[in-house]
Amino acid sequence: MNIPVLAMSFFMLIFPAPEKTNPRGKDLFNNRKFITASWLGYLQSREEKRVISNIPMVLYNAPEEGITKIICIPKFPKEWNAKFKGKTKAEKVAITKTLAIGILNHALGEETFNIYALLQASNTKKKNTGEFPSIVKIYVNAGNAWNEIGEKKIRNGAEWKKLQCDLAFTSIYKKKRI
Repeated sequence: MNIPVLAMSFFMLIFPAPEKTNPRGKDLFNNRKFITASWLGYLQSREEKRVISNIPMVLYNAPEEGITKIICIPKFPKEWNAKFKGKTKAEKVAITKTLAIGILNHALGEETFNIYALLQASNTKKKNTGEFPSIVKIYVNAGNAWNEIGEKKIRNGAEWKKLQCDLAFTSIYKKKRI
């Protein structure tokens, strides 16, 4: 056996490679006590008259960090929506719970969705986050890591909705709109 390879293998066992660090400092899904809601929602573009429905969304509200809305854009919306045709409200609730658990446990992810997190930082001058104007940091999920892809000043609710639609339609149709 090659001694340098054996020595390197032994070294790697004693000193494992450091875990990839997250620019935000942790996995957003890690502390479940901050998850305040999950639902299947929709995004609608007024400009293009398009709608994407049955989008899994999660609200993560960590007091020191702010409110983060996690949006899971299906990579193949037509096929995705076909799964929900004819389902009752109770069935959709059960599916939503299963989806949220799958997404939070990283069982569902990159192969099914483009997952974005929109972090609206806490502001000590305001009583609550979720108020405008504010700076929103945009992250994309890659496994357990969140990579910051941008930041945008949002002045009102209409701009907040537009940002979400732009992310969704950009990820589906691969057009730069943000």
